[in-house]
Amino acid sequence: MSALWLLLALPLAVHSSAPPLAAGKGSFVFQDASVNAGRPITVWSYRPADAGPDADVLFVMHGVNRDASRYLDEWIGVAERHGAVLLCPEFTVADWPEDINYNLGNVFGTIDENERAADPQPEARWSFSLLDPIFDSVVARLALRTRGYLLYGHSAGAQFVHRLLFFKPDAKVKRAVSANAGWYMLPDPAVPFPYGLQGTSVGEAAVKKALGMPLTILLGEEDVDPSHKWLRTTPAAMRQGANRFERGRYYFAAAGKVAGALGTAFGWRLVTAPGVAHHDKQMVPYAEKALFP
Repeated sequence: MSALWLLLALPLAVHSSAPPLAAGKGSFVFQDASVNAGRPITVWSYRPADAGPDADVLFVMHGVNRDASRYLDEWIGVAERHGAVLLCPEFTVADWPEDINYNLGNVFGTIDENERAADPQPEARWSFSLLDPIFDSVVARLALRTRGYLLYGHSAGAQFVHRLLFFKPDAKVKRAVSANAGWYMLPDPAVPFPYGLQGTSVGEAAVKKALGMPLTILLGEEDVDPSHKWLRTTPAAMRQGANRFERGRYYFAAAGKVAGALGTAFGWRLVTAPGVAHHDKQMVPYAEKALFP
């Protein structure tokens, strides 16, 4: 193993002494004993040559195929236009085998055949708990001034994004986009997890903070295939709508009602993409406008 690779894999406490990310496309291994049981995770990255100390940091979360490098390629143009440092963590099937491990946050270890969650996991093992330490390490390595990051996810990545805001209310997220999620976690303590908050550690204060975040629910208007191979068709999911487009509209409306009932600010927006189905690359221009207003 090369000396450079060893430096990139060192825990967070010494990331500030690791070499800066080279300009262009690359990847590095992030490892920190305080999260993910110290296991390494690969982060695909792109740094524009002109990205200076005031650069934004943009996380892009991949979908069910766990193809972080493809998502990186689809977002490089955005990073170049805005001089932003682009980061795409890769949650591999080997380390995060099921949706409960990746896009449901690894908050619970199992869900049984009746969709009852069990085996609660410590917060340090949540997939949600990796983004802030990765961000901090990159800020230190590049001597950036920003204190928060932009966050986008498509499909399974969109599920990751909207759930993170509730489970990690103090995450350093500045703006977020959840695009074409297949189904949603309602901000309702009466609905059992994973379709709601019952049985979780998410309290009213966290709900209010999440509902006040500048989150865009981005939906492809043609993402209406009720038989798509990755579309969840359990009874609880079907109650949210027959397809992704219906479910996204249902979720946005439900969240707005909860905000009204709690008397709290509602910072979310609903944006639809005409002519777009379940396709990340075609969603990018709409997400770019939401993330870089």
